[in-house]
Amino acid sequence: MRQKTTDPRAFRLGRTLAWLAVDSVPEYNAQKVTQLKGLPADRLKNYQERFEQGQFADLIIDVEASLASSPFWFDGQHLIWNCLNALGAEAALQDVQAQFALLLKRIPDVIQLRFHDGTPFANAQTLQWISAHIVPPAPSAEHRY
Repeated sequence: MRQKTTDPRAFRLGRTLAWLAVDSVPEYNAQKVTQLKGLPADRLKNYQERFEQGQFADLIIDVEASLASSPFWFDGQHLIWNCLNALGAEAALQDVQAQFALLLKRIPDVIQLRFHDGTPFANAQTLQWISAHIVPPAPSAEHRY
């Protein structure tokens, strides 16, 4: 990944490996809380600070590593997309969208789940991004042809 941080093949491979065996949602309780652990708060804060400082290419490398160990951290997918967008890496951005859309098509309910501490897999901003860019709502009846 270090050689070319915006190579679409790296994003496709990483997501394929992370999600290949995922064919159902993780076990969860009545509050939709799983036993899975999310990322530590200090790491999330560090990622946000680095994003705000414009360290997009270096941040991609670290966030991708976090996603490999926490494949249901969907806020990380959103962060990667924002980094790629800032870098103008359209091909990689499209691959991230496509791979994420395939996962959500297979198991759409996964975005409603939470990590063991109650943190959502996808926060409110990430859910808006998913609706706008990953799984847009179906066109209404009056806009169908």
